[in-house]
Amino acid sequence: MKKSHRLRMTIGKFDTLRPFLRALSYGCYHKQEFSRRYGVSARSYEDNLSRARFFLPEDWVRQSSHARRQYPTLAGDVYRGAENALARVYGMKSLTPRRVRCLMAMLAVLGEAERPLTSAELFDDVWACAGRRGEEAPDASTFSRYVRELVAQGLVVQHTGGRAGRRFSLAENPLEGLSAGELAALAFAVGGYRAWAHLTAPGYFLLRTLGEMDPAAQATRFPWRCKHASFVRVLDDEVLAAASVAIAHGRLLSFVYHGRAVTALPWRIVTSWADGRQRVEALVRRSAHAARFTVAQTYRAEEMMDVRVLARGAMTGKRRRSRRQAVRVHFHVPADDAALRASLVHRLQARFPEVRIEAGQDVATLSFVATLFVQDPRSIFPWLWMFHPHAEVLAGADGLRVRMKQDLEEVLRHYEG
Repeated sequence: MKKSHRLRMTIGKFDTLRPFLRALSYGCYHKQEFSRRYGVSARSYEDNLSRARFFLPEDWVRQSSHARRQYPTLAGDVYRGAENALARVYGMKSLTPRRVRCLMAMLAVLGEAERPLTSAELFDDVWACAGRRGEEAPDASTFSRYVRELVAQGLVVQHTGGRAGRRFSLAENPLEGLSAGELAALAFAVGGYRAWAHLTAPGYFLLRTLGEMDPAAQATRFPWRCKHASFVRVLDDEVLAAASVAIAHGRLLSFVYHGRAVTALPWRIVTSWADGRQRVEALVRRSAHAARFTVAQTYRAEEMMDVRVLARGAMTGKRRRSRRQAVRVHFHVPADDAALRASLVHRLQARFPEVRIEAGQDVATLSFVATLFVQDPRSIFPWLWMFHPHAEVLAGADGLRVRMKQDLEEVLRHYEG
């Protein structure tokens, strides 16, 4: 007799689900095409899609039909980017319904106790609570592990000494003594940080706790939002969190990038405003036998897999100072359009504060030449397309003008005939 397939909603390894969600977000693959292109079975496809529908908000997983095929995709609102679905996934990964009920019963018993309880007394009371609900309580070893976890998390305080040995009591609530004004100020600060921080996990549970203590302290809409605070970034939170820990403690980072094992010394996390991607800048060895990390490399966060922070101290490295290159762009502005010139100058200065503006050779117009200083001229290539037809990249050693010309000629060929 064939065994029935039972889907587990808990996620054992995020690296197996992260590439699936990223490919799913494109919205251009039906099930057969997805299985063929990414080498996953139909069952794995359905299982991962069911998990996505389970832990993501209801309106984030959408589906369209074309030629009798279903095309699922992920859709979200950038103004809701601070809502963190990954925090819910972390909870589902380690918390089962039985474990949640046991932990809640332990905290309830300790909260009602008038004195610290021994491990045996706490076990008997939790066992009695489970019996009243008609459930089976955990065994002694599992119960002891739960107690140690609560003590390590700071929710339960362990008392030693005396004839009774180890006793346990509920920890004091550090937020209990805050006034309504202090709760509101703390909620606004935490909500603001959550709105613009690159990592969306910090502050998620604290803000919810403050709202439960005082509904008036719930943070409302904020006057600022991160430009690329889309829901897709939560898929990379684990990678960025590991990189942040390695940077703070000066440790090495081990990960797999494009199928190759990499050991690097990260030193900065940057966000590209051209495409919204987050990258980790790090130092690597020049060769496998080198003792120092001296070569600078950049890695895209969404393509870093199996990321681990190495426990041993990082080797010393020397970061090279990358030289910035000058890119000269001629902006053609008619003589009667001063508003356009002011708008172009404002946009240039907003992104490049050190931009140098010079008057153009044609004094009869409002044209001007802007000199931009960038580390990699190719990084601003997509951004320059936003200024057509006014921008003209001047000749330089970076080859940007040649590439721009080639792309424009290719576009014109598409419209011929």
